[in-house]
Amino acid sequence: MKVLSRALDQVQLATESGKLTLESQNGAFDSGSWMVRALNEDAYLIRRNLESHAGEVCHTSVALLYHTLLTLISQEFTGVVRVDTSAAQKKIFLVAGNLSFASSDLIDDRLGEVVYREGILSLDQWTVAAAKVTREKKFGQILLEADTFSHYDLWNSLCWQVRQILCSVFMEDSVFYEIEQGVESASQLNFLEGSAAVIEQCYSYGELVKAFCHRLKESAVIIPLVLANHVKDKTPGSFFSDLLELVGEKTTVKEFVARSKVLSIYTVAALLELQRRNLVRISGLEAEIEAPSKSSAGCAGLQEKILAYQELHRELSELFKRERQELPVKALKSLVDTASLSVSSALFLDANGSIDQESIVQVTNLCQVDPKKLVRFGSAVRQLSCFLRQVCQDRLSTEAKARFESIFRKLVI
Repeated sequence: MKVLSRALDQVQLATESGKLTLESQNGAFDSGSWMVRALNEDAYLIRRNLESHAGEVCHTSVALLYHTLLTLISQEFTGVVRVDTSAAQKKIFLVAGNLSFASSDLIDDRLGEVVYREGILSLDQWTVAAAKVTREKKFGQILLEADTFSHYDLWNSLCWQVRQILCSVFMEDSVFYEIEQGVESASQLNFLEGSAAVIEQCYSYGELVKAFCHRLKESAVIIPLVLANHVKDKTPGSFFSDLLELVGEKTTVKEFVARSKVLSIYTVAALLELQRRNLVRISGLEAEIEAPSKSSAGCAGLQEKILAYQELHRELSELFKRERQELPVKALKSLVDTASLSVSSALFLDANGSIDQESIVQVTNLCQVDPKKLVRFGSAVRQLSCFLRQVCQDRLSTEAKARFESIFRKLVI
């Protein structure tokens, strides 16, 4: 018997005489005709009508929603997927298989809240613009008229909003959703990396936040590593400086979540970002989450690449120190944040440019849950190692270059 949903409906699939039987504790499935089709070995699509997408309803885990969206994209579907989460109703729009927009009735998902949390607007800018919103004039229009945003800024912010809504859906354990064909949104966006890639990235991020949340104890202590008014590239009144003010000298996770004005899971996601940016340290995190062991062998190859980077980083740091130079840590962190490496926020560096120990835990956990990420994370870590090699070639003496090259060839090539 395979459990597809836990929190909302306890939908179960069982095989009996070669047939699939649906069981529903809360009566989500009426006496009408329901069909089940396997999307892959781990996911099933529950449908009312096999001839049309219209009227399809599913009440199950977000993993099934994820596979359903990828299927709709591949079938060049046009319509809307309406999702009921534990906190709000959200809509995901597709046009000819392209992700075009997403909307939500949750206050925390509005454009102003999203751009504030992303650090695009300060609290003052957000408050001033929000006060001018009317039925006729939207938040984005006000930012354009005030020259706070260019059209390009607004386009990017709307794309961020769609990503945030998708990520929030995948932060849930289970949802109710339905599909309606032929419905289009008034606003339509386009994502250069492709709709399937955006869905995959948002799903991965949702899994990352949930894994982090499961490891958090209410009694865990958050310790700031910088003062709120010393956050680099952020002015007082920015989201991250405001979060650090909530932390104070130190606080527990329970107190931090209680003080925050946004949804609890969004607060946890923000805490994860604070940690990734080396702005806080969390004392009392569980070491790891329970994960399938089937990919342990594959994870060993990734661990080798991580250890190779750590060794190269230690060696290069020592060489820079001997030659009285500073290792360009800022450039390393910029590389991690670029599109080529942004496989997930799970990969991040510590203040010295080494892969953070917490990052190693998060990356390993994600790869154990989804072995397909092993290749992508492995490629990202190798690219970091190659970047160290280039830094050495550009900055160090001939003797230092030769020493580093010897180690690089031994560990990487």
